[in-house]
Amino acid sequence: MSGRAGLIATDEAASAEIVGSAETIRGQCRRMTSIIRQLLDFARRATPKSAPCDLNQIIAQTAMLIKPLARKRRVKIEYGQKDHPVIVQADPAQLEQVLTNLLTNAMQAMPDGGEVRVDVSAIQALRPEQHQETDQPQEKEKKYHVIRVQDDGIGITPEDLNHIFDPFFTTKDTGEGTGLGLSIVYGIVQEHGGWIEATSESGQGSTFSVYLPAGEEA
Repeated sequence: MSGRAGLIATDEAASAEIVGSAETIRGQCRRMTSIIRQLLDFARRATPKSAPCDLNQIIAQTAMLIKPLARKRRVKIEYGQKDHPVIVQADPAQLEQVLTNLLTNAMQAMPDGGEVRVDVSAIQALRPEQHQETDQPQEKEKKYHVIRVQDDGIGITPEDLNHIFDPFFTTKDTGEGTGLGLSIVYGIVQEHGGWIEATSESGQGSTFSVYLPAGEEA
């Protein structure tokens, strides 16, 4: 459909109305393709092909790929790159998808433009479920690298914050999103042995924190 619409749009004999209609068709084809890809990603998520990788490189590469969209939305992406490798055992392509989804969400939360900050730090922690009281022996804290994506956008209400990782949940207008982006992020992070947390306040921006086992712990 997109290819045929492209041929029509480049036909020198076509009227302006026909060219406009053909471009509309191409735009809708791109939108449908994006939705279908998200549905497929959600339905047939592949097992991570883990290898040691440097978060510095993944974040820098993702920021570079998304830079044209950020410029169009008048958004600046700030990342203070570490002067040493930050190693995790992960699938680089899937981590790139995680960051792409989080950065895209951050940009969409700032309709008037602004700044998105990406930061990486290291902590000793237990997985959230291990904080619950249990008769089983408690595991020792492990080292995790934390990727934080922070924006100055419109924020998320407390009611919506409880559902943002639910499949198909979205606060965007019809046609703006499928509600699968954060669900896919949640699943990928879980499969890498980590977890994701979100903090936000309406009108005060949001912070998404991705916890990934450090390379020596993974």
